[in-house]
Amino acid sequence: MEQNNVFDFKEFRKKKFEDRTKAVELYHFGDTAETVHWYIRALDAEDLAIVDESVRKNNSLLEMTDLFIKAVTEDSSVKDKSSAIKEITGLSEKVPESLVKQYAVFEQGSIEPNKPGGRADTVKFAKTYPLHFIRIVNEIYALTRLGGLAKKKP
Repeated sequence: MEQNNVFDFKEFRKKKFEDRTKAVELYHFGDTAETVHWYIRALDAEDLAIVDESVRKNNSLLEMTDLFIKAVTEDSSVKDKSSAIKEITGLSEKVPESLVKQYAVFEQGSIEPNKPGGRADTVKFAKTYPLHFIRIVNEIYALTRLGGLAKKKP
């Protein structure tokens, strides 16, 4: 077997790595002609596991919310409020699983000063600026494919 391009653990162990980060330029943001910078980082294995778990977690939260509302009251105004809460937070049976994962990628990969404060921020951003949202998610995946950034020796 040819030994070219074989991963070398000896060299790998010697190196130190840091998060790979990037400022994504979002042109013509909103109603302005301004360029906005969105700061992101590559995801690591733990982040990717959180992304994969996001669909299961979303489904569990949906079930718990429904059970809680049923246990509390049969009042329709409470059900209406429950539906509104689900919509605002992105908890909905109507949300495709792929979008739930994109929400998680966006939240895990966005860094300060652009880190969303929670799922409600993420959902509102995605609904308001869908193409910018998708671009940010794709840029996070592109950085993640590159892996950690080897630190340069001083």
